[in-house]
Amino acid sequence: AGSVQGGDVSMTSRGALTVGTGWPSTWIRYDFATRGSFGIGIRSDLVYGNPSGNWNVGIGWSFNVPMRIQVLDRRNWAMAIMLDPGFFMGFGDAWVYNHHNDWGNDVFIIGPSFEFGLVASVNPIRSLTVFFGMRIQTNIWIYSWDHYDSSVDVFVPIHPFGGVEWQASRSVALFGMFSVGPTIVSHDRCYWNGDRW
Repeated sequence: AGSVQGGDVSMTSRGALTVGTGWPSTWIRYDFATRGSFGIGIRSDLVYGNPSGNWNVGIGWSFNVPMRIQVLDRRNWAMAIMLDPGFFMGFGDAWVYNHHNDWGNDVFIIGPSFEFGLVASVNPIRSLTVFFGMRIQTNIWIYSWDHYDSSVDVFVPIHPFGGVEWQASRSVALFGMFSVGPTIVSHDRCYWNGDRW
């Protein structure tokens, strides 16, 4: 019962382990057994593409706590609110936008993220879940340069998404998902004097 990707969060007997790969990361996730209409898990990503919205390559790691709160359960339809706080760190000179004028210099990136979204799903047949929705994420990236002042970017990716999840057997499900959308960017400098911001 239930779905890792859709709006039906009822995994009451045991949890679910999920692995996925695509752009911009390869990830592993574990969803704990559900308590009522609330589902929670943990997720870790090996990030190789800019998670805030371009095609440049770098290397990073993120940790998230994905949560779903089911708000609708009617026949074959389900809907859930998604909340996903997390944390990111990595290295990616090419992930820095042109306004910094610091490309080609070593940079360490660190910062929190928070995602809010809504997912709806339908089961046209018992073994198939079709899901779709919208995610809005806020990423705050602090860039620490070797020889420059630190800087901060705030990214807000807005991503509609959709996909399918197929129950191949009692214990195994396969899924595919596509997501695309714009990113809003704001940036500023933080001056570092060696002991405080």
